[in-house]
Amino acid sequence: MSWFRREKRQSSLSEPNQDLIMALGGEQMISGERINVASSLSIADVFCAVSIITETVATLPLKVYRNVAGRVIPAEDSYRGTQMLELAPNPSTPAHRFWATAAGHLLLWGNCFIEKLRDENGLVSELWLLHPGCMEVQWNSALRQKRYVYRPNDMSLVEEVYSEDRVLHMYGFTTDGLVGLSPIQQTRQQLGLAKARERFEGEVYAQKPFLSGVIEHPGQIRDTVKLRESWKAIYGGGDKGPRGVSGRHSVAVLEEGASFVPLTAPLEDMQFVESQQMSKRTIASIFKLPVSYLGGSTGDSLTYQTVESNKIQLATMAIAPVTVNMQKFLGFDRGIFPFSSWYPEFSLEGLMRGDSKARGEFYKALSDVKAILPDEVRALENMPPLTASEKDELTPAVPAQLALPPGSESAD
Repeated sequence: MSWFRREKRQSSLSEPNQDLIMALGGEQMISGERINVASSLSIADVFCAVSIITETVATLPLKVYRNVAGRVIPAEDSYRGTQMLELAPNPSTPAHRFWATAAGHLLLWGNCFIEKLRDENGLVSELWLLHPGCMEVQWNSALRQKRYVYRPNDMSLVEEVYSEDRVLHMYGFTTDGLVGLSPIQQTRQQLGLAKARERFEGEVYAQKPFLSGVIEHPGQIRDTVKLRESWKAIYGGGDKGPRGVSGRHSVAVLEEGASFVPLTAPLEDMQFVESQQMSKRTIASIFKLPVSYLGGSTGDSLTYQTVESNKIQLATMAIAPVTVNMQKFLGFDRGIFPFSSWYPEFSLEGLMRGDSKARGEFYKALSDVKAILPDEVRALENMPPLTASEKDELTPAVPAQLALPPGSESAD
């Protein structure tokens, strides 16, 4: 029985596979740039998009629930629920940073690998992240099993083989059902263009091809070189003029009727602004973010409704797919949850509070059919329960005659 990498072919320098290409700096794109995860994070908009999603995931509480006879209750008495998943998956990493990093691995590599350590009873007691750039997934078609080979970047360390039972492998969109596709690798041509735009703009600014101005003279100047050099020595280029005095912001003295006409840098003519907007729209679409979150423009003016709809798009398109993916893999792992009635869930209610009008109508509709109590609504809004006196004030007064038991006579 042999184990195969998912590509089912060996890698060599003459015919490298994608893992080796990415490890060596990434494949050279049409734009001339090399893109891998590390180089993509040097693109400001990519770093911003990933940090927005991961830091938002870090703010979401992860709760563990139990389904008892059709009634869902929080599993507050569970050590795995309250301690390992909700507070600290391991002694070194708090839960909010652990799940934010796991989300980052899914966004960048399309895969997240978590090592499961067990206690003396065989139950998973600690979770540790494994770097996805060092993991290789192998498949045994005869046994229908996966195993994982960890090859650290540090050559002084030896590789380690993990069984499928020892690793929780979470992955995103996949074409083979075994390994997720990296969004960075799949969009590296577009990211290469964005990086090339940044490099080109930086080189333009470094070369300073723009004229700061021109000197107009009514007559004919015989020695233009001398005039240009004297002007540059006093007023242009360097930080210091003659005798060590700064020439910037000084008063120019021109002779023989000469005049200075300043020029502005034609950024619009070189379409730098439009190129930046194109990069922002592309990267925002890769990570399913509203383009305004990256400082981009859609051509429409921002209104209160637009801000709320952007927040809903962030929750439903960018955050929910990541968190639901993670909680489904966690709930499916029988080493973490031995019983199918136990499951974890990220609480996204806070992100859906942008549309206050729709939220109020939703609560009112549930209250009208008596599907939700006032205290439950207040809990969803992070408000304390009503006190006894407040409940009495909200309870409508019932006439004494209507309050009598059926068949009884009134006091009159």
